[in-house]
Amino acid sequence: MSKPISIFANNHPFSLTILILTITIVGGVVGSIATPSTRDDVRLTLSGHIIRDGKQVSLDESIIAKQGETIHYNMHASNTGEAINNFRAIGQIPAGTVIVPESAPKAEFSLDGKTFSPKPQIEVTENGQKQKVDAPVESYRAVALQVANGFQGEKDLSYEVRVK
Repeated sequence: MSKPISIFANNHPFSLTILILTITIVGGVVGSIATPSTRDDVRLTLSGHIIRDGKQVSLDESIIAKQGETIHYNMHASNTGEAINNFRAIGQIPAGTVIVPESAPKAEFSLDGKTFSPKPQIEVTENGQKQKVDAPVESYRAVALQVANGFQGEKDLSYEVRVK
């Protein structure tokens, strides 16, 4: 189930307005085409917080995210139905922030929100030659967190972004 979740922060220079979570369930038999699907028995909820002055401040409150602060996101996945293989939750990396890659070491990242890779690449031209190089982390726009095959029950997935 793909459902937009809004988180509001009135701040300068960074404004976090909408963060969309997507659940991707890819199923299929080897040799067949895998297609994303949705299920009513799967839920994904997002929560987030900032540590400020030694205290955890929820993003549910009206806060001002300051440059250099780290926003901790938690995606709580629950599956009350049959076990799922190839389950992944996709969280957006809001404009004005940059992912903290170490916060999600097994994640895949995307530059366009559609294609994911552990290290997305871009094409550059050097000395007249086109070559692919690792994209700068600042250009990542989404993060995909994979859950082990046979996912059933509940699982917390997390990642962090830093305000530019």
